[in-house]
Amino acid sequence: MDKRAPDPKEFRSLLEYLLFKGGVFNLHPTNIIESNICSNHIKHLSSVGEYNKRCHTCKLVCKRQAASINGVRRVSKPLALAIWEYGQPQEKWAFYDQPICDHCRKYLTANILSDEIRSKCDHIFGNIQNFSYKIKP
Repeated sequence: MDKRAPDPKEFRSLLEYLLFKGGVFNLHPTNIIESNICSNHIKHLSSVGEYNKRCHTCKLVCKRQAASINGVRRVSKPLALAIWEYGQPQEKWAFYDQPICDHCRKYLTANILSDEIRSKCDHIFGNIQNFSYKIKP
């Protein structure tokens, strides 16, 4: 599986990337100009981890017995949002950039990924402006 970081062109800002990675899709418009991001959280959310080649959605989302290793690739922005909405309100799933197998990807794309979610993912964080942030140790 490709271990490179996602294409930065996919996101308007680092903050938008961090929110997708953390699965914080229900954030209400908030003024965070004077807010801080602790260094531990930014390291965790912005790191390209050592991924194993097992699907992270097989057991949790698709309720399969074992995690597959067939055709593993990364969860896309629209699919991450669809999985998050599918699990609400009981689950707080954050699967963006996590491994997903062909079986789960095809199943979830066919059953929970709608055109509405595809368009929503492009502007879910539309109120975020690109600004510098402070990292607090």
